[in-house]
Amino acid sequence: MHHIHTDNGVFNSDLYKSDIASKNQTISFCGVNAHWQNGIVEIYNGVVCVAAGTMLLHAQSHWPEIITAEFWPFAVQHAVNLYNSRPNRRITACPWTRFTACDPPWNITDFKPLFCPVYVLDRRLQEGNNLPKWSKCAETGVYVSHSHQYAGSVPLIWNPQTKLVSPQFHVVFDERFETASPQILARSEPEQHQELFERLFATSTWLFCDNSPYEHPYFFDSPWQRPLVPDNPQRWTNP
Repeated sequence: MHHIHTDNGVFNSDLYKSDIASKNQTISFCGVNAHWQNGIVEIYNGVVCVAAGTMLLHAQSHWPEIITAEFWPFAVQHAVNLYNSRPNRRITACPWTRFTACDPPWNITDFKPLFCPVYVLDRRLQEGNNLPKWSKCAETGVYVSHSHQYAGSVPLIWNPQTKLVSPQFHVVFDERFETASPQILARSEPEQHQELFERLFATSTWLFCDNSPYEHPYFFDSPWQRPLVPDNPQRWTNP
């Protein structure tokens, strides 16, 4: 990159301009309140925002009890990750590869429908221990895309109880949101309810990391189980 054309704001700082000069690059600015003069960037901003809004609305329509407008930062990041990892019809290399000359951290197959329900295997089972016979084996979470710090097969999961995000590996995705809404399940017959879960787990597999090439297996991180500060008695806390 030899020349940068940007907004006349924080990029006009002396520190930023000196860094540009040290790399033998040049810089020019748009007029004040004339963002259309940087049309290429504005077009891609629009592409990302439309994609993020579409994914957020899609998830809200399936799971309104959980998904709200507060999830928009995850939607924007997921839209950016998708765009950077996807080649187009004319150029086989994706934007990430064209810019960095390296493969992106994720494959297209790593991405799932944003904000879909995820079932995270209980930490004790991940560690090879047993559970009491009538204990549930998984906790419900929300898929909120991926992090640059982990392998592409490690999704970020939001915990509806603790309101925290952590990387999880032993997960099953409900990509069609069939088990999402309690209101939908309440209107269905018990046999239909059971059929949904049986079909989900019959057609999906737990992702185990026993043979993972990475150094550490991704068990439950402490943020997943750390309780909320009990400043409000009505807020959920871990027993």
